[in-house]
Amino acid sequence: MIGQWLTKQMFMFDSDLLAGDEDVVDPTGIATHIYKFHPNILALLGVRYVVSDGTVSSPSVTEILQQKGAAGTLRLYQIKNVNLGNFSPTEVVVANSYDDAIARLQNIEGRNTAILLNSAPLPSPLVPAEQARLVVEKGGYHIKAQSSGSSLLILPVQFSHCWELAAPASEAVIFRANIIQTGLCFRGNLDAVLRFGFGLTNSGCRRRDADDINGYLASGHSGKYHHYLFRPS
Repeated sequence: MIGQWLTKQMFMFDSDLLAGDEDVVDPTGIATHIYKFHPNILALLGVRYVVSDGTVSSPSVTEILQQKGAAGTLRLYQIKNVNLGNFSPTEVVVANSYDDAIARLQNIEGRNTAILLNSAPLPSPLVPAEQARLVVEKGGYHIKAQSSGSSLLILPVQFSHCWELAAPASEAVIFRANIIQTGLCFRGNLDAVLRFGFGLTNSGCRRRDADDINGYLASGHSGKYHHYLFRPS
């Protein structure tokens, strides 16, 4: 964690993709603030609504509410076609570095490409998943989908080594995708439960999360918060 509410990986992602060089990203905030509006990235993360104190002009959003007050006008925007657990890319790109992954995400369009920082033994070819559905449950998520072969889902869920996947008969595996998201590869019919398994018997999983990020930073990440985030082992 950076602060009480913001993980190190989300802070890094936010500062590199949703902020400009002139912006100061608050590491102790209780929410992720958007300094640079990037509708494709926000849709990929599953962000459906954005509150702004300015006007947003983009075909990817619809203004649905205004609230005027002494300090000005707040506007509520709805982002179109967001990832509700149904993004199923058929193209996988392995980035050369963290900075290469950031550059690719900055130019990402649509939902057909997943970006990895490390190669993963994923099957080929991939086909789009059908009838994908993600339901939030106490302590985790319930995921259902169907595939005529092998498919990927990019979940609007931060990746962690603490996630435990119970998915009988679907050959399902989870992995880190798009730097901070949870990717899920499966065959056939998927009926899976994703639970966060951090506890006394599995406390090392959070250390592995931190090691991932430290590894990216140590490999030459050029972001302006490198010195603040990186903690050598």
